[in-house]
Amino acid sequence: MPTPGPLEVYLGDAVGARTQREVAAELAQTEEAIAACMATEGFEYTPVVMVPGSFEASDDPLRGTRAFAEAYGYGLWRQPEIEPGQYTYMLDTSANTAYRESLSPEAQQAYDVALLGQPTDLGDGQVSYDGTGCTARAELRDGAEAEYLRGVQEEVADYLQSLWEGDDPRLAEVDAAWASCMRDAGYDDDSPQAAESRLLDEMLAVFEAAPDAPVAAGRVDAGAEAERRVALADQDCRDATDWSARRRAVEHELQREYLDAHRADLDALVAALGGTGVLD
Repeated sequence: MPTPGPLEVYLGDAVGARTQREVAAELAQTEEAIAACMATEGFEYTPVVMVPGSFEASDDPLRGTRAFAEAYGYGLWRQPEIEPGQYTYMLDTSANTAYRESLSPEAQQAYDVALLGQPTDLGDGQVSYDGTGCTARAELRDGAEAEYLRGVQEEVADYLQSLWEGDDPRLAEVDAAWASCMRDAGYDDDSPQAAESRLLDEMLAVFEAAPDAPVAAGRVDAGAEAERRVALADQDCRDATDWSARRRAVEHELQREYLDAHRADLDALVAALGGTGVLD
C-alpha cells in the first residue's frame, strides 16, 4: 500500500483497513447525532444499526498493484465484488421505515426534507436531495457551519483528485518517462491515468453502441484481455521508471503545500468530523 501523504494523514483519510468494530462505532456515533437532529425537527428516528453477520471486507489486491492488474486490468470490464481495501454491510432501517409509513403524505415529505434536505424531482419517480438535512449535518458534527464545511470537504476531494489526474507540471515530468517506456511497448498514452481513461471510453462506446442489448460474452472477454495487457505494460513501465516512488514523492510535496496553505479550514473540518477526519 502506498505511503499516505501528509494531507491524507492529517485528514485521517489514510488509516488503512478498518475493522468491523471501528466501522460500527463510527456508525453509532453518526446515527445518534442524526436521531438528536431529527428530534429537534419534531420527528422520531431510531439509530440505524448494522445487520449482524452482514459485514464483509474485500480480500482482493489493491488497485495500482501488479496483482490487481493481473486479475482485473484496471477494473473496467471486470471488477471485484467489493472495492479493494473497502467493505460492505447491510443496515437495519425497519424501525424508521415503519415510522415514516405511519405518517401522512405531507408529514412524510417533511420527514424526508428534515432527514435528507430539499428535494429535486428527476422524473420517472426519481428524487435527489441536496444534502442539507440531518444526515449531512450529523456527519459533519456541526449544523451551524455545515455549508462552509461541505465546501472545504469538496475542495479537498477535488484537490486530491487533481493529484491523481496529474495536473501539476511536476507530476507531468514523472509521467513523461513512463510514457516513453509505454511507447516502446506500443502504446501512446501520456500517463497511467490517460491509459485507463482511454480504455474506459472504448468500453463505454461498446455499451452505447447498443444500449438496449447485452454485450456478448466474447466481446467482454476480448475487452478485458486487451485492458489487462495495457495494465500489465503499465506496471512494467512503472517498475522500469520508478514511477510510483517518484510520483508519490511529488504528491507528498504538493500535499504539504496544500496543507500549509489551508490549515485553518482543514482544522475546522477535522474538528467537525469528531477527530476522525474521514471524508465521505
